[in-house]
Amino acid sequence: MNITQELCAIIGKDSVILDAQKDHFALDYTRKFSPKTIAAVFPKSTNEVSEILKFCSKNKIAVVPSGGRTGLSGGAVAANGEIILSLAKMNQIFELSLLDQTLHCQAGVVTKEIQKKALDFDLYFPVDFASVGSSQIGGNIATNAGGIKVIRYGLMRQWVAGLQVVLASGEILDLKNTCIKNNTGYDLKQLFIGSEGTLGVITECIVKLTTPPPELLTSLYALNSLENVVELFKLAKSSLTLSAFEFFTQKALEKVKTYMKLKSPFEKDHSHYVVLESDAKESSNLEKFVEHAFNKGLIVDGLIAQSSTQAQEFWGLRENISESLSQLAVVHKNDISIPISKISQFSFELNKLIEKNYPGIEVIVFGHIGDGNLHINYLKPEKLSKEDFFKQAQHADLKMFELVKSFQGSISAEHGIGLTKKDFLHFTKSENEISYMKQIKKVFDPQNIMNQGKVF
Repeated sequence: MNITQELCAIIGKDSVILDAQKDHFALDYTRKFSPKTIAAVFPKSTNEVSEILKFCSKNKIAVVPSGGRTGLSGGAVAANGEIILSLAKMNQIFELSLLDQTLHCQAGVVTKEIQKKALDFDLYFPVDFASVGSSQIGGNIATNAGGIKVIRYGLMRQWVAGLQVVLASGEILDLKNTCIKNNTGYDLKQLFIGSEGTLGVITECIVKLTTPPPELLTSLYALNSLENVVELFKLAKSSLTLSAFEFFTQKALEKVKTYMKLKSPFEKDHSHYVVLESDAKESSNLEKFVEHAFNKGLIVDGLIAQSSTQAQEFWGLRENISESLSQLAVVHKNDISIPISKISQFSFELNKLIEKNYPGIEVIVFGHIGDGNLHINYLKPEKLSKEDFFKQAQHADLKMFELVKSFQGSISAEHGIGLTKKDFLHFTKSENEISYMKQIKKVFDPQNIMNQGKVF
């Protein structure tokens, strides 16, 4: 059997990449793995996905479902001779229902396109993050994406009304019943949300839409400690209707300033900064909030955006951190979540741990205080080789995840488990939970061909 000839026969030669270009589709943002794949295939319909998986199941060929590949956990990596099944050509939007406030599309539609389509009809898709211009909705669902609006709108899971999924056997599972009240036992679509492509391939989805938010005010504050950041969030939550509450440090700001060639937003440097987004109709409440925060000593300086351009500038300080770090240094990235009430103590313990055991490694932390999500970045010291740095970083991960467990946190807040965190899953999931997860995997993928080696 010639695998590549069979694939070409199933979906056409023009939809199969066999040369070195396929390696581009074998990696995600982790950049830690070497690509090794048979081919990259680009089906255009659910039926074509079904035929590909029937062939792969029959011949026990492993498959890696692929979206925008913006993840940071190796979930879309093909490094062991798999077939990459890309949803990039499955990018049709079928229908937008004004009455139901839903949008039905294929899984390869770029997230930003859904946001634009919704706005065309005076509706709103609230799942939002820095990579919306390249991520795909199927990948968002498969990783239960979050982002900067979680504090107000929740995770991707809250915005999925229906799914169409192709199982490893090629069977098409139609889970597109969008009735608000559907109390008929197990909701199978929830199993595929956050499953990282290990149970099947999401080919179509129906996402919920909502009314656009009111006009928003964006403000930027300077603070002198993480404790004050948490206290400021507590005050903001009781005073304002929040859409976002993000923080970053002076260390992070310095990297953005260097890479983006920007000036500091304030005359003096401060240890921490907060970008806050609240309803403009509450402008008087915002003024009272700022006055109260100053009087309590929580903030030492602040700016309220006077235009949409200035608001974008404030957001740029936060959203350009990841890119700036990646361009200026060798970085080992992590995203975790900690109960909000324990963030300050956790950060203190983490800094102590790194300083004691890994001198020379710079740690830059930023993230979503409103949902307890911290992005933790280790930067390689100049004198340390890449190989030694990543060894140290992996060892530091082990110590950090032990700390995360002691604070009842999660080792992954946004990007899933993939390849990079599967050895640490037990720090968040119990032995029983992992056992049941493996049993579910066997039900839907008995031959273990779907995203083999990910999560477990």
